[in-house]
Amino acid sequence: MVTIINFSSRKNGNSLHIANVCKDNFEQSIVYNLSENDYHKCGNCNYECLQKEKCPVNDNLYKLYESIFDSELVIFIVPNYSEFPCANYFIFNERLRGYFSTDECLYKKYTKINKKFIVVTNTQNNNFEVAFKYHVDKHKVPDILYMSSKKFKQSSISGSLMENDDAKNVVIDFIKDEYVCERSAMAIVFYQDKLLVTNEEIYGRLTISLPKGHIENDETTVETAMRECFEETGVKLKRRHFITELEPFEIRFINHYNKLVKKAIYPIVFELHNFVRPYSIEKRIKEIKYMPIFEFMDKGTYDNIKEIVKIAMTKRG
Repeated sequence: MVTIINFSSRKNGNSLHIANVCKDNFEQSIVYNLSENDYHKCGNCNYECLQKEKCPVNDNLYKLYESIFDSELVIFIVPNYSEFPCANYFIFNERLRGYFSTDECLYKKYTKINKKFIVVTNTQNNNFEVAFKYHVDKHKVPDILYMSSKKFKQSSISGSLMENDDAKNVVIDFIKDEYVCERSAMAIVFYQDKLLVTNEEIYGRLTISLPKGHIENDETTVETAMRECFEETGVKLKRRHFITELEPFEIRFINHYNKLVKKAIYPIVFELHNFVRPYSIEKRIKEIKYMPIFEFMDKGTYDNIKEIVKIAMTKRG
């Protein structure tokens, strides 16, 4: 059984149509459209749930929770309102905490249920990852697909996103776990109290990040990091600059061909002892410089890379 939850209050919006696409791709599934039911927020009670008593709020939200526990997969479809999940999501979340009350075993069972999150948005914000962490095992990162009407040249308010075949196929690939798998290596290059950084255009967006690129068939991860660093920054690394290789991390995104990509990135740490002047070789790279580490922690585009840099700093001699 697959439970699909549409948190949008719109009766004919993109979230509803995404829910229907999900439903059509599973033999056994049920859709809960929160716009069709009068679900109530927490309040006007005496904390009965915390006293292991039944919640006095009389609606069908507990039926939804029970459906989740009968499911092999739960799909959350959540629209972005002002860079946060919509109000219905927070109602669901508040009442769910009451459902668990003091039953820690029930909550752990809930987090083990496989979940996928589809965010209907034209921006990608880390607020959603933080909001969804409560619903997954503490050792896992929420599996999130950000669906943008703008990317597929559709109007956000027309509800037409699923009329685009590419957009529809991305949703289907996501719920079916069908990805293009890639491997890349990233060079974390320290020089004194600075990092070698690139200001690079990626999918039309300027990003402050680190040199990285695809691993070729006959390359090791270290060789790839050294090659990509030279190709992107003009800085030629030697084996003597190598410090260590960190644990890989994974990113997921929609590429230029509207295919879902799952990419493993291997961070390789280097230390320069003498200044090497960087220079731009590729047009997509707008600027290269040695940036103070504290500045990168503030201005770097990707939070996950900043966390990796923190780990890399502990490996320096």
